Amino acid sequence: MKVALLLAGKGRRLKEICRSRHKAFILLDGVPCLTHLLNGLLRAGMTELIPVLGFDSIAVEQLVRESCRERVKILPVVNPRYEQTNNLGSLICARPYLDGESFLICNGDLVINA
Repeated sequence: MKVALLLAGKGRRLKEICRSRHKAFILLDGVPCLTHLLNGLLRAGMTELIPVLGFDSIAVEQLVRESCRERVKILPVVNPRYEQTNNLGSLICARPYLDGESFLICNGDLVINA
């Protein structure tokens, strides 16, 4: 299963919680939210991941790689205009990796039980 994971935003609605860090680093039971999400996607059969990055992109990509531990193919994409665009703008940045194939779109601030 191919997954487009939208992670570019700053999390403005979570002002107090993620002032200086990406919302993906919010801890749930001592583990970053993004790690919980990636573990669920791996259990659900994810084989390829296209994380669309923007805010705090280096740290977020590192967390993605550490969480997946080489169990999936990772093709990171950066949305250089993440501050001016929304999730659709981020998805368009990933289009070269998605065009003509089935994929799952997932926001980066979800937790799933799979």
